[in-house]
Amino acid sequence: MKLLKDIKKHGGIINSIKLFFYIKSGKRKRDEEIKTIYYILNNYTDITKFPKPKGNLNKLHSSNYLLLELFDTIAKKEGWTYWLDYGTLLGAVRHKGFIPWDDDMDIGMPRDDYEKMILRLPEYFNKMDLKMTFSINPGTNAVGIGVDHEHTGTFCDIFYYDSCHCENSNDIFSGALLSKIYKVHNYLLLHTKMRKEKIKKYISKNFNMNNDDVFFTSPEMSLKELYVFKKEHIFPLTNMTFENGNFPVPNNYNIFLKSYYGDDYMDYPHYGVCHHGGYGNRPPLADWASLNNINIDELQEKIKMEINKIKNY
Repeated sequence: MKLLKDIKKHGGIINSIKLFFYIKSGKRKRDEEIKTIYYILNNYTDITKFPKPKGNLNKLHSSNYLLLELFDTIAKKEGWTYWLDYGTLLGAVRHKGFIPWDDDMDIGMPRDDYEKMILRLPEYFNKMDLKMTFSINPGTNAVGIGVDHEHTGTFCDIFYYDSCHCENSNDIFSGALLSKIYKVHNYLLLHTKMRKEKIKKYISKNFNMNNDDVFFTSPEMSLKELYVFKKEHIFPLTNMTFENGNFPVPNNYNIFLKSYYGDDYMDYPHYGVCHHGGYGNRPPLADWASLNNINIDELQEKIKMEINKIKNY
C-alpha cells in the first residue's frame, strides 16, 4: 500500500521511475549543491562589488571601451541616436561598467539612424590609421564592428529597432505591429500559421497598446528574440556611467533588462558566463591579441588618436 501511495504522490509509475533515477544518478545532490551556492552568493555577497577581471580580459575591456568611445564620438558628430543594450546595458546598471566576465559590447539604434550608420561608418573607418572591422550578419542584418577584430578580439554588436504606431490593442492583430513585423522580417512568412499565432499570443500577453508608438527588435533566431517596447520605455534617453564615461541608455532600462534577463537580473546568473570564442579550437576573445602578438598599449593609443582626430574635424 505504501508503494502505491508513493507512486500516486509522485505522479504515477513513469514519474516515479524518473524520480528514482534522478536520485540514484546523484543529480539531485548536485542540483541542491548548486542552489546552495546561489543562495549564499545572492544573499551574502554583493554582485555590484564583484572585482574587475585581471590579465587579458581586463585589457580587452579597456580596448572595447575605447571602441565604444570611438563610436560615441562619431554618433555625436553625425547626430545618430543609440543606446547601450543587452549585456552592456546590464553592465552599466549593475556594475557601472563591463560585466566582469563579459567580453564584447552591445548597442541598439532606431532603424532610421541604423541605416544612416551603415552608409557613413565605413567612410570614417576607411580614413583611420587602424584596421577596422565592419561586418553585417546576413541572417539578422545586425552590424558588428571592431578594431582588427580577428586579431584583437575587440567587438561590438549593433542591433536595430523597427517601429510602428498602434491605435489600440486590436491593431496588434489587424495591422500595425504584427503586419510590420511580417513585412520587415519576411522570413516569418515562410513559417507556419502556428508560428504566427505564437507571435500574436506573445504580444497580446505582454502589451496593452492604446495609441502608442512601439519599437521592436529583430526576431533574429526565434520568437524568444522578439522584444517589443513602447516609445516611452526608450525616450527620452538618459545618460548612465559606464567605466570612465557617460553613455545613453533607455529611459526605462528596468523594463529592458527584465525583458532580456528576467526579474532577477541583479542576481548572479545561472548561465551566459561562457566567453565568446571559447569553444572547439577557437580561444576566448580575450586571448586573441596576445596569441597574435598584438601590443595592446600601442593599439589603444592609436584608437585614442583617432577619437581626437574626429573630435577636431
